[in-house]
Amino acid sequence: MSVNSKNIYVAIIGDIIDSKKIKNRNEVQQKLKHVLSKINQSYDDIIAANFIISLGDEFQGLLCQQEKVFEIVNDIEMNMFPIKIRFGIGVGKIDTDILKNNTLEIAGPAYYNARKSISILNEKEKNYEKIVTNAIINSGEQWDTQDELINSILSLIYISKSKWTKNAVNVIKTYIKNNYNQYDVAKELGVQQPAISKTLKNCYFYTINHSYNVLHNTMKERDDNDNHI
Repeated sequence: MSVNSKNIYVAIIGDIIDSKKIKNRNEVQQKLKHVLSKINQSYDDIIAANFIISLGDEFQGLLCQQEKVFEIVNDIEMNMFPIKIRFGIGVGKIDTDILKNNTLEIAGPAYYNARKSISILNEKEKNYEKIVTNAIINSGEQWDTQDELINSILSLIYISKSKWTKNAVNVIKTYIKNNYNQYDVAKELGVQQPAISKTLKNCYFYTINHSYNVLHNTMKERDDNDNHI
């Protein structure tokens, strides 16, 4: 794929947190490969370069639109649970040819911004900063103020999700799969509907889902603005 100078891309760099402390690292890496393969299939129409493992416990991929970036981040996070991952997200142009099956040969501001986001996350953890998050977006000077707002929302989402349990994640994944029908979820999981409702409320699913919808719409507007410059 050749470079289109008018297009803005989104680079995502993911990094497993405290990977050296994980006892079954090979099993986790195989799971990550499987999850990334499913991401590549499910979002093929907006993936410019496939997600691949790049540095053992790190992975990266490139999107040709911004709209579903946080949907993809959440998808990876949910399917890798309870493994924790930090996400550096960079928005910008690409200076090289774009190779669908070799993201490692692609370079440009989108990747530079994503790497900068990862560096900021690492520094926050080292300095034990009070602002806690696992995802930062960096879009360059044009979107500085909006990035700050988005990153604040991402931080609040992260805090809200920090108490999630394996059962809560299973209920949420099943709820989404069943088109947000609590009765179908209850039937599939062999429990009563009130139990599903209680789990969704206790893990702040509706608040978090609303926040993701706000981010989704915000990024869609940015796609429209960037590609009409």
